[in-house]
Amino acid sequence: MHVFAVEDKNSALQREREKNCMTVDCTLGREKRGAEISLADLHLDPVKRKFWRNDNEIDLGGKECALLIFFMRHPNQSLSRMMISAHVWGAVISDDMVDACVASLQGKIDIIPDRKLFYTVQGVGYLLKVEE
Repeated sequence: MHVFAVEDKNSALQREREKNCMTVDCTLGREKRGAEISLADLHLDPVKRKFWRNDNEIDLGGKECALLIFFMRHPNQSLSRMMISAHVWGAVISDDMVDACVASLQGKIDIIPDRKLFYTVQGVGYLLKVEE
């Protein structure tokens, strides 16, 4: 009987994981069908996966685009690595992987040193800081 209890628990966890992934897919799908997303001097076309800052176009990879959408939907909020990985990847992944993707995106966005938007929040994660 103990084996069945472990198996049932694993099945329940797998179903929950699949449900979370479907939720993320649906959320990103809605974003892709939407119009451009704008915040300060950031503009994103999720359909074409194109990004502009100050009218300078920058190409984004798939995860970078999803990550930018997530940050733009939560401006001026500290986002933990766990929150980021759950919403962008649909699962909790290593902090190193989140850090690498954020660093890549940050390198494309924060190209003007005195107009930095991405900040590391020590012990928490990251923040897209936009003056309102």
